[in-house]
Amino acid sequence: MRGTKAVIGIDLSKEFFTAYLLSKEEELAVGPENFSRDEAGLEGLKQWVQGHGFRAEEVLVVAESTSNYWETVAVELFEEGFKVSVVNPRVIKDFARSLQRKTKTDAIDAEVIAFILRPIGTGHAEGVEVNISA
Repeated sequence: MRGTKAVIGIDLSKEFFTAYLLSKEEELAVGPENFSRDEAGLEGLKQWVQGHGFRAEEVLVVAESTSNYWETVAVELFEEGFKVSVVNPRVIKDFARSLQRKTKTDAIDAEVIAFILRPIGTGHAEGVEVNISA
């Protein structure tokens, strides 16, 4: 995606979400970091991203379509200027298996989700199920 400098993988749960930030060239990998799944958590994520030198419009957020937990997070971040993709959990599970990641934790899931669309701008965005757009 043009202008994208980083990807954030987000693993969602009922109370919070776990984020993992990966820059385009992989010179920066930060996380996992937990945020509450409310306004304070979303504000915390925005500050975390800015603290690592990225603007919202430079970041692609990739979230797993877990229950309905992703909806508020995805819409709010999109409205703040982030690029947002929501991915089918099966695609993420299969991708993790291809990386030989057998342990399932929120931290590992967030990292795997960040890596799933890492080849930014190369047309390797298979698996994207829902894109939020204006």
